[in-house]
Amino acid sequence: MTTITPKTARTPFLGHYLLVLILAMVGLMALDVAMGSLLAFDLPPGAVAIIPPMLAALLTGNRWANKIGVAPEARAAWRLALVGGALYGAIQLGIGFFGLATYSAAVGEPAGMQAMVIILAFSLVLAIVAGLVNRWFIGMGARGALKGR
Repeated sequence: MTTITPKTARTPFLGHYLLVLILAMVGLMALDVAMGSLLAFDLPPGAVAIIPPMLAALLTGNRWANKIGVAPEARAAWRLALVGGALYGAIQLGIGFFGLATYSAAVGEPAGMQAMVIILAFSLVLAIVAGLVNRWFIGMGARGALKGR
């Protein structure tokens, strides 16, 4: 088993979390497009927004427990959860501003400040919620891995 302490890695498994998060986001977008075109049914926006960080945190907690052999300490789990939530909020902010810029270019008018503030506020709320959800699911994934031993 690998021993990872705060001295060897400040936020261990953050790369794994980010990889799973991006893959889950892309996978859900593809599923949503396929369902929309084949079944004329879209996934609920709330599900599309919260499932990627839930899945990423669950699998990262599971990997953490399998690699290290113990559940993450509270401080390390909170750090991973909050940094992961902040990264998710930043990704959503980038997607929102890209969508706004694309829309503005399509209609030929610049985006208003109000739309930018709404995207910023939504991304901030989503980052906070994702951080809290991450903490819950990191612990759940780690406990599940340890019970399976």
